[in-house]
Amino acid sequence: MMKNIMMRFLMLAVTVLALYSCSAEPEVSKIVLDQELIVLVPGQEAELVVSVEPSGYSGKVDWESTDSEVVSVEQNGKITAVSPGRAFVLAKAGGLTQGCAVTVKSVVTSIEFPSASLLLDENYGGQLQYVTVPEELVATKLIWESSDKNVLIVSEGFVQVVGLGRVTITVWAEDNPQVRASIEVEVAKLITSITLSQSTAIMYENKTLQLSATVTPTDSAYPQLKWYSTDNSVVTVDQNGLVTSKKQGQAKVVVEAVSGSAKAECNITVSGPLPNPETDESVEDLKPGTAFEGWTDITGNEQ
Repeated sequence: MMKNIMMRFLMLAVTVLALYSCSAEPEVSKIVLDQELIVLVPGQEAELVVSVEPSGYSGKVDWESTDSEVVSVEQNGKITAVSPGRAFVLAKAGGLTQGCAVTVKSVVTSIEFPSASLLLDENYGGQLQYVTVPEELVATKLIWESSDKNVLIVSEGFVQVVGLGRVTITVWAEDNPQVRASIEVEVAKLITSITLSQSTAIMYENKTLQLSATVTPTDSAYPQLKWYSTDNSVVTVDQNGLVTSKKQGQAKVVVEAVSGSAKAECNITVSGPLPNPETDESVEDLKPGTAFEGWTDITGNEQ
């Protein structure tokens, strides 16, 4: 009797063990995604298919995005591009993880230059200023073209002048060539430096001082200069460089190239009125025939 009971118990245990062995999930050894890299634009959808090894695995696969603001993922592997950027979509099962790199490209809707034309010096090399919408581009290429590479070469918005002349620079979005902009560029000899006859001066009130400017190069295509004072209540200056003092104080007289960025400055200090040697004994040396003959003011220029 006891022997039969033991035999039945052993048979039941074997049956339970066999059933458990059949129902237990095998250990996951590998996760495979059908795509390792996906490139989308905002709003576009795609679907990832996952395979889990060994093939008998029927457990749950969890999905996750490393940046849901770039790409979202549903628990069936369906992904949706949200905004430009880069993120990973991850499939997880049995303690293992496999990822797919997702790039959401920018869609360029506008390209603009700050002006319709540009004047450059013959030695210029630098980055062009332009604005795109959106401002930051992800995985989106702009194509640049110069109408005359003997005048100017352009690459990724960086220009290098190689000769004098006029050229048109055009840029467009590689994915949408209809989104484009152009700018007319003139390359010429411009004033690169200006030297003034004086960099500092001291003047009495109501006196004049003639400043002269020397430019480099002397054969500039645009030699025009512009003169101005930083404080017209202290000194004024005409467009020939003639400075007139007004009242006590300090100001700068500035001359700059009308075309280009070259400029120079003269720092001027205006003291009180010119002393009268006939009434002020403290300035006896200002009388004619003395060391200050000629009524020269403090700048040392005849007035």
